Amino acid sequence: AVTDALPFYEVGDADHVIEAAESAAGGTLRSEVEIRLKIFEGALSLPPSRSTMTTTSTFRAASDTTLELTVDKTEVKESSLAQIPGFAALDTFAFPSRQLFDTVAPSAGGVNLELIYLTPSLRISRELVNDVLFVHTKV
Repeated sequence: AVTDALPFYEVGDADHVIEAAESAAGGTLRSEVEIRLKIFEGALSLPPSRSTMTTTSTFRAASDTTLELTVDKTEVKESSLAQIPGFAALDTFAFPSRQLFDTVAPSAGGVNLELIYLTPSLRISRELVNDVLFVHTKV
């Protein structure tokens, strides 16, 4: 919801990397989303820029079919703006998402996902509170 409220951008490719912990009861999810900024389109436009917003989350099995997913941090990676003097720190900036969400409410940075269907190439899950369906395919 925070990202959706930002103006002047388009979302590009999105990748998810899931790494199971040794116990297999949880692990990490790294979500990488290409963001293209378009500021002042037209006669006064700035050069288009792109970056990869990387959000790292942890998950644990709440049941056989439900995962509890908690956002840990969000980082800007590979930003074309980092090439501009004064903006180099963008590529090393990590937003402490979990700490911020915890100050709002203890569960604000987390969601419960019900796994509906899973194959080696397809994952369908549903966020339980808002009943949002997610379909992911393996590339």
